[in-house]
Formats: sequence, structure tokens, C-alpha cells
Amino acid sequence: MSMKRSLPLKTLWIRFSRVANVVGALSIAGFVLFSLGEVLGVWDDSLTKGDDTVVERSTGAVERSVSSPPADVASLNRRKITPLPPPPVRAAVPSAHHESAHTENNTANRTYASGDISGLRPGAAIALIIDDLGLNASATRKIAELDGPLTMAFLPYADGLSHQTALARAAGHELLVHMPMQPKSLDTDPGPMALLSGMDDQAFLSRLNWNLARFEGFVGINNHMGSRLTEDRHAMGLVMAGLKERGLIFLDSRTTADSVAEPMARAQGVPHLSRDVFLDNDQTVPAILEQLGELERIAKRTGLAVGIGHPYPQTIEALTLWLPQAKRRGLVLIPMSRAVERPGQVSLKSASTAP
Repeated sequence: MSMKRSLPLKTLWIRFSRVANVVGALSIAGFVLFSLGEVLGVWDDSLTKGDDTVVERSTGAVERSVSSPPADVASLNRRKITPLPPPPVRAAVPSAHHESAHTENNTANRTYASGDISGLRPGAAIALIIDDLGLNASATRKIAELDGPLTMAFLPYADGLSHQTALARAAGHELLVHMPMQPKSLDTDPGPMALLSGMDDQAFLSRLNWNLARFEGFVGINNHMGSRLTEDRHAMGLVMAGLKERGLIFLDSRTTADSVAEPMARAQGVPHLSRDVFLDNDQTVPAILEQLGELERIAKRTGLAVGIGHPYPQTIEALTLWLPQAKRRGLVLIPMSRAVERPGQVSLKSASTAP
């Protein structure tokens, strides 16, 4: 009797042991595979860290760490990139604050704009900026093939910038340096050589010069992220002094409602504009077309609208559909250097909110 009872228990124990051995072996194999994936870079950070975007609710701005650099600010400068020589101090763009518009660089800026825009009618001007460029040469080429003139903003820490920016200029587009600036969130990293609040002036200006020396032919800068830095009056004063010295434009991407970029630029006589509409916080073609419609309404109402988009496939598709239709409706695209000198332009703070 006792023999019959012990048999099922022994069988269960054997089966349990076999299952436990299999589970243990699978766990060990999974751990080994995961470790190899981490070493080889197979696993995408988004699988473990989640979405790395930060939305400023007051402006609708999305601060994206497009290159997935390390999260802690202290490691921003780990990447070693050979800098170019310091940029020359020169007037690079036409400005409403300057009497003459015939310097060598101003003539070059006229060349960047495609078509005759001298007879532009009031209420029909749109400046379209595509930023976060440089990390994907294929996306740069697709943007450059769009019917412009567009203004293309390149991240200075990208590789192959000479070729990409030359391609953009040859297609009739204007260039900006998409300047990495400190965001509020420590979990969102703007990339190497970013401008940070609290740095001593010499280190800050060294980084500013490094970023401005990464490629040539640009007419100004706009901020990449920067919700923290663009609220810092001292830091933005240093930025504007550097731009004033070189005759460059500042475009405020408006990643924070408390940006001091505009008054600091005005105080130093730096030609400047602010973004009205983000095109692609919602990365679907219908949503982007709706934002382009809003941009068009602002342009007709105020004389000038400034939109910022990114090199997403959906944005490229939407622009491919919208650009020819907008031009048939009488809208004219203008590059950034012409937008800043447009008389009677209206700044719509209420239009800075994007969904």
C-alpha cells in the first residue's frame, strides 16, 4: 500500500525537476543573449528607457534626443569630434539693422533663395525650417529635393556635414546651425558640445565657437532643445553677442514659453524670428497637413508665418503634397535671411501653441 502511494509522488518530483531544469536553462540562455545584445548594441534604448521625448505643454514643443546620446549632462562631451578652425568674424546675412545689403555673404544669401521673390505680396510669406538634419544623409537628400526655398538646420555634431550642406545649398536652400542647448529635463540629452547654463563664460564661448565652426555657408542658428538655456538671460546674452559679431540670425524654436531669446536678440541688434507652428509633433500625414493649413492661415493674416518640421517620412510626404498646392494658392516660400528683413512682420505669441 505504501509502495503504491510513493510511486505518484516520485513521478511528480521527476517531472517537476525536468521542468525546473528546462526553465533554468532557458533563463540562462536568455540572460546570455540579452547580455550579448547589450554589448553589440542590438537592443534599442527605447525598449528599456521608454520614449525619450519631453513635451513643453505651454508651447507644444517636443524636445527630442535625436542621436540618443547618454542621458546625464556630465557626459555630453565624451564624443571626440575634430573641430574645424574658428569661424571668421563677418557679416553673413542681410539685416534690417544694416543699411547695406550688398556684402559678399549677403549676395550669397540671395543666391540660396530659388526664384524671384522681390515682388512678394503682403500676407503670403512662409518660412519653412526643417531641423535635426545631418544624422541621416538620405533624409537630407529627400528634403533638399523638395521645392523650396526651405531653410535646413543641421546638427553640428553630425558627420559628413560638408557634403550634406553643399547639397542643400546647391538645391537653393538656406542653412542654419541647429545649436544644441540644454533642456530642462536631465533625461533628455541635447548631444555633444551643447551650450549649458552655469558654465563659465570661456568654456561656454568655446563650445559656441566649436559648433559654429562645423560647416560653412549658414545664415544663422536655431536652438535644438534649449528649454532651460533659452530662459537664461546671461547665457543668451553670450549667444547673441557671438551672433552679432558674425552678423548671424537667431531663430527661436520656442521650446519654452519663458524664452528670453527675443528680448536679448533685440537688445543686441541681432536679426531674429520665433517659430509659429510645429508641423509634426503628431507624426501622421493628415495631422501635418492640418498644421500646414494653420501655418497658411497665419501667413495670410499677419504677412509672415514660420514653421518648423523634422525629416520624418510623414513630413516629407505631407510637404510633397502641400508645397505645389500652396504655391498655386499664391503663397511664396522665403528663406530665413529674407524673413527677418520683411517689413511689418507680426509676431503671434498665441500661434506658438502646437498640439
